[in-house]
Amino acid sequence: MRFRFGLALSIVLVWATPALAQPSGDAAAEAVFEQGLAKFDAGDFHAACPLLARAVELSSTEPLGGMLTLAECYERIDRPVSAWALYKRVAPRARAANQIERADTAQRAADRLEPTLPKVRFRPGPETPPGLKVRHGSETIPFDVWDIAVPVDPGVASFTFEAEGRAPRIVTIEVPRGPSETPVVAPVLRSSSGERNGSPPGEKAVVRGGSDDAGPLGPVGIAGIVVGAVGVVGLGASLGVILDAKSKWDDALAHDCADALTECSTLDGLEDARSQGDIATGIFAAGAGLAAIVAGLLIYDLVDGGGGSKESARLNVVAAPGVASASVTVRF
Repeated sequence: MRFRFGLALSIVLVWATPALAQPSGDAAAEAVFEQGLAKFDAGDFHAACPLLARAVELSSTEPLGGMLTLAECYERIDRPVSAWALYKRVAPRARAANQIERADTAQRAADRLEPTLPKVRFRPGPETPPGLKVRHGSETIPFDVWDIAVPVDPGVASFTFEAEGRAPRIVTIEVPRGPSETPVVAPVLRSSSGERNGSPPGEKAVVRGGSDDAGPLGPVGIAGIVVGAVGVVGLGASLGVILDAKSKWDDALAHDCADALTECSTLDGLEDARSQGDIATGIFAAGAGLAAIVAGLLIYDLVDGGGGSKESARLNVVAAPGVASASVTVRF
């Protein structure tokens, strides 16, 4: 590509200063850049981008051509926000250096990417402690500018929420590709002395869709509700099976046995009714057991405070012809 070779030539010209006057960092930067450029030309963009970024970091000046190449590399690995930020950074600097063509190239690329960028918008949680802020990579975003949507590269993104006298907490979300805005709600932060403030947050929260509204119940309590629903269904099903078994028993007595009950104890109708009654008893016992589990889980969750992230719960339900089972696993 003509644009890419032009970038490579410009980098060599910018960095080709006399050896005695060239800082040692620039020599390392040029060597790393050449390695990165070779990977770039070979199409190995995931290997090229870290090398190009390191070369830009090592340079004693701002290598505008190298930054443009790095921005193009970021585009190739689906990091449009990182590319856009570099283009925005290069455009005014190149114009100030009278590098008009390079400035125009960077500005056009930035304008092209801007409408496609995914963004996140931070929102306050149940409380707003003094000095609340959020860190994302090397960037710190204070609370007073949270009303501005911030571009973030698509994929998994982690944000560290901090405040004066509070332990920091990390919220991790999945940022979708393309133009979008994902809300990120500030979690409740506990004091750095270990005292709880509101719902105990734990040290890390993994959030789908950017919200941290855990509500009054944590994973254990939610698992209890799910198990309880299964138990209620089991109790209802057992009642239906019992009524059906009673009906079959009555029909068998009326049609098959008449008044000779003792002589009909092995008839199929009675045996079916007995078997169905046994199944109903098992379902009822399982439902009652699940109800007891629910009570224990809810009591534990409410006493512990709910919303903790160190606990996890998993419900396993197995249903097959002739087999029905349910179990709950709670990890602390």
